[in-house]
Amino acid sequence: MTDPSPTASSPAAGLILRRRVTAYILIRLLVVSSLLALVASIVLREPGTLPVTRGLFPLAAITLAFLAVSAALVRTVSALDRFVLVQLLFDAVFLTVLVVLTGRGSSIFVVLYFMNIIAAAYLTSGRIAILVVAVDALAYAGVNAAELGTILLATSTPGALTAVADEILRILAFVLVGVLSVGLANRVRSADRALVAQVETTRALEEEHGLVLQSVASGILVVGSEGRIRSANPAAEAILGSVVGCDLADVMPGLAPEAATQDLAVGSDPRILVCSQSPLGEAGASVVVFEDVTHLREVEAEAEREERLAGVGRIAAAIAHEIRNPLASLSGAIQLLAEDRPGPLVDIATSEVRRLNDLVGDFLDLARPEVISPRSVDADALVREVARDFGADPRYRDSVRVEVAGGIPHPIVADPDRLQQMVWNLLLNAAQAMPRGGPVRLVTALDDGLVHISVQDEGMGMSESDRARLFDPFFTTRRGGTGLGLANVDRLMRAHGGRVDVRSEPGRGSCFTLVFPRQPPNG
Repeated sequence: MTDPSPTASSPAAGLILRRRVTAYILIRLLVVSSLLALVASIVLREPGTLPVTRGLFPLAAITLAFLAVSAALVRTVSALDRFVLVQLLFDAVFLTVLVVLTGRGSSIFVVLYFMNIIAAAYLTSGRIAILVVAVDALAYAGVNAAELGTILLATSTPGALTAVADEILRILAFVLVGVLSVGLANRVRSADRALVAQVETTRALEEEHGLVLQSVASGILVVGSEGRIRSANPAAEAILGSVVGCDLADVMPGLAPEAATQDLAVGSDPRILVCSQSPLGEAGASVVVFEDVTHLREVEAEAEREERLAGVGRIAAAIAHEIRNPLASLSGAIQLLAEDRPGPLVDIATSEVRRLNDLVGDFLDLARPEVISPRSVDADALVREVARDFGADPRYRDSVRVEVAGGIPHPIVADPDRLQQMVWNLLLNAAQAMPRGGPVRLVTALDDGLVHISVQDEGMGMSESDRARLFDPFFTTRRGGTGLGLANVDRLMRAHGGRVDVRSEPGRGSCFTLVFPRQPPNG
């Protein structure tokens, strides 16, 4: 009986009580309007009943006005408990006047007292409900007190005693209905509070889980039984784009239906995703968790390449030093022979010795730690100078046409000798990729503050598997190639703190781009 007010437990419980009071006001409006319509129809059918029912019309008017004001205030009133108590006490007064006007103890409207008691138990705490029960019982007793006193004074017959006992039992019925209603209402309110607490707990868990899903770096997709993506967290949308409503098979082709981990290349810009698909509670539904490991794979590939370069460098240094001394002697002997007996065979020997010497130089470049001397360089002027020198090379002068475009608005920080070497190597690689000759575009550009120097050919192109091994030492797709030129370009670019980007398709040529950072590398 000491149950706290529903409004005191939480804002959610207060909202529930306000809705109940609103419904209670509407029900009373409907009841009073129906009674008024009933009385009016009786008076119209039997005009002689007007003197008897005359008092009901002002009562109905007052009640309707009160209910209209209550309906206007119920959404804004702050002291909701007091507001409910005023409603219930007004109803007690209204019922008492109605019973007096319609026959007192014999009125058919006495039963409405029970409705008021039940409403009090449903809307208020135990104490307020008991107060309303007491007011209703005393009001009913007061209405019938004079009539019962007259009966007792006039006669003491068993019929009179029975009438008194009947009225006492009615009053006790008020109390009994009130106690039972309060007990039942308390249980209902306890269930309501438990439900509200559960709802608030569930909402808090949803917010917490939502925050976790919003913050986690892994992509998470919820897939329905029909195979469509129902929801995606921000990480998933950052990796895949807007995929909600799309078929999982279109977004991640080849993903196994069972829980598994596999690598997938997604989109036109390939990304390596580590994916795991697991079933949800709903039949046929699943959750896909994935992570973009493209950068990690690039770092791993870089580490493997560095390890291979270190091993190759040690071998190259040993071999190069062993070859260089006899090669120098051989070169000197051929030069003396050329002076005494010149001829085509001597020229071939001289050319091959020069090629071997260049190869040994590449070996030594690959073996030694790269030391660069960066300074401010006019990249556009340097690139044009290299293109002019390459165009004068008798090996490619008549077959390869170098087209220079672009222009860097700001100087870059680089080692000019090494930059010339890298551009020359890329031009040489482009020319060798076009056995029948053709144009080579050499373009300088500024993109987001980064300097791009691109060399594009119309040669044979490369497959994806060849691109993956492109910078490995001794890997080459050209007959007679050493596979050291591009490895040195990659090594020099990393020494500058930059990178080499490659785009290539079989039969459609290749494009190598040197990307320099905004700032020179530390050290």
